Amino acid sequence: LPRRMTTKLTKKRSSSQQLVSISYPKRFEIVAKVAGAPLHAEIDAANDGKLMMYALYMQAVHGKCDVPRPSMFELAEYAKWKCWNAISDMDKMEAMRRYVKTVEEEKKGIWDEVQEEMNKPSTDSDSSGLGADKPPTDTDKGDEENRSIEATSSKETKPGEGKKRINGNEASSSAEDAEDLKQAEQKEENLKMQSYKTAGVRFPGTSREVGKLLSALQQAEKDPSFLQQQCESTRKILNEMLGAKAALDEAEASLKRGKEIESDLLTHLDVLNPENTNVEVGSNSFNPQTIRYSKQKAEKLLTRGEACLKNLQIQIDMWKTAIREELAACETEDLLGDRGSFAFQALACLVPTKKRITEAHERWAKLNIRFGALCKPSENDSTSGCTIS
Repeated sequence: LPRRMTTKLTKKRSSSQQLVSISYPKRFEIVAKVAGAPLHAEIDAANDGKLMMYALYMQAVHGKCDVPRPSMFELAEYAKWKCWNAISDMDKMEAMRRYVKTVEEEKKGIWDEVQEEMNKPSTDSDSSGLGADKPPTDTDKGDEENRSIEATSSKETKPGEGKKRINGNEASSSAEDAEDLKQAEQKEENLKMQSYKTAGVRFPGTSREVGKLLSALQQAEKDPSFLQQQCESTRKILNEMLGAKAALDEAEASLKRGKEIESDLLTHLDVLNPENTNVEVGSNSFNPQTIRYSKQKAEKLLTRGEACLKNLQIQIDMWKTAIREELAACETEDLLGDRGSFAFQALACLVPTKKRITEAHERWAKLNIRFGALCKPSENDSTSGCTIS
């Protein structure tokens, strides 16, 4: 082989040996720093890959997930929490090894960057040993300025240099004034734009800044009194968002309670089945009062399901309208992006929940019909009997 190629191979081999010799957790720390943990923004990977790297990093550093479960509308935060929580029982050292392996798969050439990071000269102030420089403190800056002044004053000033230095200071001062003026004009322009965005046409007083409204929603969930501090338009939107969440919570509670009642009613029907030979003698299940009570339970279950479906449909129609409104305003400054974003997230939860309620409602309707057929109506409910065929 040519001498140059042989030299490169030798260097590469020695670099690999040096990397292999690094033990954990040092190996993990270096790779995590190069990879930009915990967000890994510089790595071009799919969402699944980034979520896995995030979860493994958090598990390796913090151990078991102790972060409260985020709201169902915070899709990104909920996905990160779910991925981390799924591996909460993993050992920290195992998480470190898997993290390094995952980064190696997602980012090609990671070890070249690790080698470059290791070759950087380390400083005394770098406690991690990875060569990361800390930003200078005010004390350091002051000492540096004093040394610069002393060095300048110790030099002898040649004839004519004083005037040049004065002219230079004047030029520097003029440049600084121009820069300050430019920054002031830019700040004023930003304030004008912000006030224009805040004014709005449809929702006056509601900020159009991305993330502002969703942050307010999180705060309103924790502290209901926060709503009273908002303007009328913002309060209206936040109440609509909270209404969507309340509708989903109510639907989930109805499904859970309905499942328990449905199980009881099916057990009762199984006992009433003429083909069932395991019924105990003198069972109260054949009592007309017991059958009527089961019929009433089925009716209440059906009524609750209908109310739940109606409420969910109202929410679905409202947030579909919100999406259409925000799409129509997307070319103007009146766009309220957080409202549109929430609408998509809400529909992603409302539509599947409505489907589940619809399926349960159909089963409950059949139960109501079957118990209705078993009950024998009469003019006086107290004398009603039952028919079992």
